[in-house]
Amino acid sequence: MYDTRMRSSRLVVGLILGGIVLTILAVGFLVYSHVRVDDFTMKAGQKEVISFLWVVYDEEGGLMTEVLFYDPSRGNLAFLDVPFNTGMLFAELERIDSLDYAYRQRGISYLKKYVESLLGVEMDFVFEISLENLGKVVDLLEGIEVFIPEEISIKEPHRVLLPSGNVRLDGAKARQLVLYAARGKGSPPSDPEATSLRQQFFQSFISSCAQHPLLHHDKVVRLFLSLFSSSMNASSFRHFRDVLGNAHLAGIVTQRVLGKISRVEEQDLLIPHFQGDLLRQTVQHLVGLLKEDSALSPIERRVTLQILNGTTVQGLARRTATLFEGFGYEVVSIGNAESDQEEYTRIIDRRGDPERAQNVARIIHCTRVESLMDSDPPADITIILGRDFDGRYCKE
Repeated sequence: MYDTRMRSSRLVVGLILGGIVLTILAVGFLVYSHVRVDDFTMKAGQKEVISFLWVVYDEEGGLMTEVLFYDPSRGNLAFLDVPFNTGMLFAELERIDSLDYAYRQRGISYLKKYVESLLGVEMDFVFEISLENLGKVVDLLEGIEVFIPEEISIKEPHRVLLPSGNVRLDGAKARQLVLYAARGKGSPPSDPEATSLRQQFFQSFISSCAQHPLLHHDKVVRLFLSLFSSSMNASSFRHFRDVLGNAHLAGIVTQRVLGKISRVEEQDLLIPHFQGDLLRQTVQHLVGLLKEDSALSPIERRVTLQILNGTTVQGLARRTATLFEGFGYEVVSIGNAESDQEEYTRIIDRRGDPERAQNVARIIHCTRVESLMDSDPPADITIILGRDFDGRYCKE
């Protein structure tokens, strides 16, 4: 009898202790889930500008690679299109090949590694999606509106005519547009018009993701992410979505890889200018632009340039315009200076903003900066190229 009571007492005590332990564990889990910091929030606390690698592919290989740079505290966004025909040196092969080679042979992790090397920045998050699933996502977003500069007639795989202007695309048409911008123009993926079309699409896609009310429902978020292969979990995506809603979506800066098309082993590869140094400097400049505190978006702060050739070197102003466009400047005029015997390059501030002129001068290592106010200037800044300019830097 006594033993029975003792066993009963121990059982009751055990149940009580077990209940206490379970309660503590449950409370601990709830506290942890509320104070736990997701990966996106953690990254946002560590660095001002977060980078995202977005990749679209089909059974033949890569179609579109866009790098998104975002400063969540200021709401500034920029896109850089990296064509799959971009060429770079693969050390293990001891040859130059395309990024598409890296992607087809080794997959997304290998591509990420080489994009990071190419741009000189780490990719914080990766989104990879098949062309088929991209169409499903577009349908989930109830279509997206894309600006198309010129009428497009797509014949494969199904005939589609897309008029110029703002066109609303469903999933099927979105797939065909991406395929056309990657392979359907009869020119390399790095073709400026194809690049612009991909960026128009991607800008519309990101804007829809930021604004669509459906993505504020957890079930839809889980469905959305299930269509991607991504390093971002649902909790991180929800925070990303929330801060993306505060972005300057109308002021997104877009950039592309500048280089020369070279025929390498029966491939038309885009070889970045100056062994890729210009591209890495462009990315640094772009990231710095996003971090500037201003009531204006980066695109509203874009500086206009007039570039004049003061030498006898043919095409120098045009090539220099390409250089500065790579840094995000808008070149509104190129031509010849009054003299073709300019000894030194000069940067002329036309708006009374010497700091901006100094920023331009630093890009080409120019030490001669002056101000010359004009009631109706041809541009914010005039660059007169002298014989000290070698096409990239000024030499003392």
